[in-house]
Amino acid sequence: MERPSDQKSSRKKPRKEIEEAQKILESRLAERYRNYARAVPDASADEEITFRARFQTDEHGVSVIFEPDLNTQIQSWFTELFTHENAYRSGRVYCYFCESNTCLHAAPDQEGEVFAGYQSNGIPDWVDFLQVVLAKNDPDIGILFDEPGGVIALPMRGRDLKQRLLPGFGKRSKSYDILYQVVMGYFSLRTSAVSFDRTDRIAMTLQAVESRDAEGLVQLNINLLVKFRDEYILDYMAESPYRKLFKAIHHAREKVADIETILRNTPPPEQSACRRKLLPGIPGIMNEIARTLRHYNRQSHRRTEHADQRIQDDRPITSAYRDVINRSGQIFWDNWHQTIAVPGPRQRIHIFSPGGRHITSLKLPWDKIQSRLSRKRWTILDGQRQDDFIVKIKAMYDRTGG
Repeated sequence: MERPSDQKSSRKKPRKEIEEAQKILESRLAERYRNYARAVPDASADEEITFRARFQTDEHGVSVIFEPDLNTQIQSWFTELFTHENAYRSGRVYCYFCESNTCLHAAPDQEGEVFAGYQSNGIPDWVDFLQVVLAKNDPDIGILFDEPGGVIALPMRGRDLKQRLLPGFGKRSKSYDILYQVVMGYFSLRTSAVSFDRTDRIAMTLQAVESRDAEGLVQLNINLLVKFRDEYILDYMAESPYRKLFKAIHHAREKVADIETILRNTPPPEQSACRRKLLPGIPGIMNEIARTLRHYNRQSHRRTEHADQRIQDDRPITSAYRDVINRSGQIFWDNWHQTIAVPGPRQRIHIFSPGGRHITSLKLPWDKIQSRLSRKRWTILDGQRQDDFIVKIKAMYDRTGG
């Protein structure tokens, strides 16, 4: 029979072996991490690494087993962080699925699209600006439908744009790391330097991006993403009513360049503290651009008589639904905004999403309606689509208790 002292000794032995295994684990992790970190001195100490390991007990004691091996796990982590050299390219985002900034995913396909984040597999997601405004429930959405239209700016955090990414598709990567962005629309600009034609539905994405150059050093840039026929879009903005926005973007780039210079000149041991001090200032720099656009709307009288009248004549949503149900004229499809416009009494126009959601109402004289029809901005909604739309409106009206 085992004596009490032997039982006590046997209980202590596994605990001691586990403590020794933990020390071995910590030592191996620290040694391997330092080996890789020497190759990339600005590796952020703020980053967390998750390892897969298990303890195994046998007649020889307790051992630590990594699956896959520790070297592979740490190498994979550093590879995701830093292997995409020169991932930054002006006017393009980095596609982690294609591992390229030149693929079809890296830029918007339409003038009205903005960057809405990464899909889980690393493909950039481009969405019509109006859909983003609708999703955000922005209270100023009505100014997009004024004549002339106003400009809305929506700020977005970098972490929100990357939240859907899986770890193997750039979630932790510093190759093209979006710190903050502002999406803006819609702008009216000349289509080229030698043309007097204008396009009125340009949306833009402005990103503050951290990346690495060919030598592995930190880069900070303000990246403008837009679908336009001429790459010199900022030159047009400098000579347009948006010149204050042009100056604000230029000023933001100067501030971000100053932060980059400080980071690049900071010794590696002080990098993490320097980043924590300076990078939180990036959102403030970007939000200044959004404030410039709000000031532009005020100074340019974007709340014209249409917007003022809309405020004065604002009526419950149920009245808008009722006007649609009792309409006597045509229903129009807005080819620019992908919305439905329904004329009501006293020159009122109600704007709806295709699903029947009321967006806004405004005053629009008949000559303005004719102008939109002649320019093919509006077209008459065909009979079947009108019928389907009315069914949705009646369902919405019933829900409101109308």
